[in-house]
Amino acid sequence: MPKFTLFHDYVDGNLVPYWFVMTFRENEIEWNKSVFYITIEMHLEHSNRDHYNNSIPSYPVYLKDLIFNDGQPGKVGIHLKGVRKRLNKHKIDPYIINQFIIPFPDTHDLLKLMPNKKKILLLRK
Repeated sequence: MPKFTLFHDYVDGNLVPYWFVMTFRENEIEWNKSVFYITIEMHLEHSNRDHYNNSIPSYPVYLKDLIFNDGQPGKVGIHLKGVRKRLNKHKIDPYIINQFIIPFPDTHDLLKLMPNKKKILLLRK
């Protein structure tokens, strides 16, 4: 099960989500599949984007790579076939990737797509 972290920062006094990050254990991503489903849990860590660990091999995943399926409630699919294609284009071995990053503005749009009971409220400090 991946660890989910929402990295944020303040812009004009408002808390803005920047990256939705999914960190996986080694070999947890099943690259041999076309789609990899993960359960989106309520437990989501929040952190300032200054605390992002850039030493973990990461790759961006965009909204177009995500699959929401009514037959898989509470889960989101990652279209690995498309991600692998981009990795291959850049000559990156997919098996070294341990983290997916959904960048802004896709992070903001992803939060809107999550079921109401799993919405994350960002509050001003």
